[in-house]
Amino acid sequence: MTGYLKPLPEIDADNEDFWKGAREHRFLLYQCQNCKTYYYPAIACTTCEELAPPMEWVESPGRGKLFTWIIMHRKYHDGFAEDVPYNVALVELAEGPYFLTNIVEYENDRLKQGMGLDVTFEDVTEEITLPKFRPRTES
Repeated sequence: MTGYLKPLPEIDADNEDFWKGAREHRFLLYQCQNCKTYYYPAIACTTCEELAPPMEWVESPGRGKLFTWIIMHRKYHDGFAEDVPYNVALVELAEGPYFLTNIVEYENDRLKQGMGLDVTFEDVTEEITLPKFRPRTES
């Protein structure tokens, strides 16, 4: 897992638990313990409008649907040179929040708005695992 050339997320106090969960292949969402609204991550609840509500990271099954996407046809960063064309997608999670990611294991020209998606994880470095999404496989 060396030589990863793409930009990596910046881990800070607000999101470190999310990234720790991702390393363990667990998809976590932040949840207001007052009204049970989900976020990725947040410091205030916009639903119950409490400035500092009790918030907690909770495990999600990582299911959602494709809300929208774009196909990148240019290399804007050298790390993506071999991936062009690639998608950048906004997934509407079953719990409500949106998650910016890539759809993997699927052809870009077959992407459809509303298609069911499940989380998968890509271990890119020793410290970073990226949650990505793939088409839902019905069991």
